[in-house]
Amino acid sequence: MPERFSGRDLSGHPFSQADLSGMDFTGSNLTGATFVRVKLDHADLTGAILRGVRFTRTSLVGARLCGADLTRAWLRGASLAGADLSGAKTPGANLRQADLSGATMTGIWMYSATLSGARLPHASLVRADLTRADLGETDLSRADLSAARLIETDLTGARLVDAILRDADMLWARLRQANLAGADLRGVRLFQADLRGAHLEGADMTGADLAGAKGVSGVRGCADDWTEVAE
Repeated sequence: MPERFSGRDLSGHPFSQADLSGMDFTGSNLTGATFVRVKLDHADLTGAILRGVRFTRTSLVGARLCGADLTRAWLRGASLAGADLSGAKTPGANLRQADLSGATMTGIWMYSATLSGARLPHASLVRADLTRADLGETDLSRADLSAARLIETDLTGARLVDAILRDADMLWARLRQANLAGADLRGVRLFQADLRGAHLEGADMTGADLAGAKGVSGVRGCADDWTEVAE
């Protein structure tokens, strides 16, 4: 039977070169803890406090982090494929170049988080709050961002091919050189967004609000009736 760490105060504890796959950390306080070369695959960290935790060369494949507090956590390059972060809080967290392929991130709060270069194909980010987050050069192909908040979010050079962004709030978002080919953008709000150099071939923008959007007339794949939007 796996060891249980649930409900324990493990703040500041150093974990190094350990296999903690499947371990139960539910509700634990891990504030400021460090994980170096640790396997946490399929571990349960539901509701855990992970503020300022540093995950270095750590694998969290299939881990449960529902409702966890990852404020300013360091997850750069971490493996989180298939992980469940529904309702988690990650403001100011560093997830640069992390692998979140197929992750469930419904309702996650990622205010001002850094995800540049991260991989999120097929991830579910329904109703996620990514306000002011850095998603430059991320791979969000076929990701579901329905009703997500992407206000003032940096998506420069992001890959959003066949992504679902229906009813998303993307006010003042930066989408320069982003690839939105085939994306579902129905009802999306792109008020004063920067779309200069973006690709929209095959995208469905029925009912989209493009008031004040920049660069729309030069967008490849843009229909004629959108060209009147001011640059």
